[in-house]
Amino acid sequence: MLKSYSFYNGSLRFTSHFVNPFNTSLTFINLPKGHPGFGGSYIYLKKAFMKNHTFVISLFLCLSTALTIQAQVEESSEYICPPCGCESDGKIFDKPGTCHSCNMTLLKKSNMSEGLNYTNITAQELCGIIDENSELVFLDVRSTGEFNQVTSKIGRFENAINIPISEVRDRIDELESYKDREIIVYCSISARSPRVSKILADNGFSEIRNLLGGLNLWNQFEKSDLPCKDRVVDLPE
Repeated sequence: MLKSYSFYNGSLRFTSHFVNPFNTSLTFINLPKGHPGFGGSYIYLKKAFMKNHTFVISLFLCLSTALTIQAQVEESSEYICPPCGCESDGKIFDKPGTCHSCNMTLLKKSNMSEGLNYTNITAQELCGIIDENSELVFLDVRSTGEFNQVTSKIGRFENAINIPISEVRDRIDELESYKDREIIVYCSISARSPRVSKILADNGFSEIRNLLGGLNLWNQFEKSDLPCKDRVVDLPE
């Protein structure tokens, strides 16, 4: 690698130090064009680099690896708010903490599942769970008006329990008998359900599943892509 350089009588003098594995030090003088010896230093330098091409390649690989590791470290130290429908969705934070909008713990961008005490599931995954577990509990955390199809007509899961997000902490005892059951928490767009999922998990509920995308996303699927679509959603007539 180029260690130092200086001008000497109109010529550029520079010193290049090659360390392990060659442990050599070479000095070249770049003569001005028109000098009788012009070109010699260039040829000598070229030969030196050709001779030491293994070192140059090794140096390049080391630098590439170092840059890759640095990028990974920087990415691993980026945090985001769990999608909760607030203004902080999508914002990047440079250290751990809590989301100032929903007060949920920030997640590592490189691994959003790390640190969660509940599980996010897709609509397709829910169909598989329904096939395997006939004792699922569905918890609808939308408002009473949404649940009763008054203020929003996007359906609801059959036999779902409705406890609006604003009432969950005060009414959590109503769910005590389901503490060891698998509970599917959902809302309209998966903005409120992550917060309720965390509340339940923090209070000892061990099998909490948050439905990503909520009912809005669920309703966008065709039955061919979501076999259980009509069977579990009580759509308004």
